[in-house]
Amino acid sequence: MPTPDPLTHVRANPDLYLPGGRAEPSDFATRLAGDALTLGATRTLAVRHGDWWAVAADIDWLAAGPVAVTELFARIVPFPQSGPNAMRSEVLLGAYADHVVTWSGPISTLVKGSAGDLHPLRTSFDDPSWRRVIAFRIEAARLPKARAVSTTTA
Repeated sequence: MPTPDPLTHVRANPDLYLPGGRAEPSDFATRLAGDALTLGATRTLAVRHGDWWAVAADIDWLAAGPVAVTELFARIVPFPQSGPNAMRSEVLLGAYADHVVTWSGPISTLVKGSAGDLHPLRTSFDDPSWRRVIAFRIEAARLPKARAVSTTTA
């Protein structure tokens, strides 16, 4: 039996990977910032500009491990620093974002989609102390919605 594609698996099982099965760009930004802090960052910044979100840290948290930067967005990567059964958050962007670009200094990597007009967003990170930035955009119609919870009262 073939192994399912990790991104397809994540999209097909939002309840396993997203709180309440709900995906919100702000939640993804929060998770990315949390990962960076767990890996040693002392400062993070999350910025929203129109439909684009970006998260920056004062360390290059993507290069902090043995997995290539682009692989972090393509598969589930264990994250033992965050606890048992934890995983890195970048795969969620691989699964749900329409556009993902990351940069460290002058070097940019287009992970998915297109970079669009990131100039207004990039100006938020002109300070060279930001060592890594991930910018992403998600079409709202593609996001899974939280499941309704039924309650019974007696």
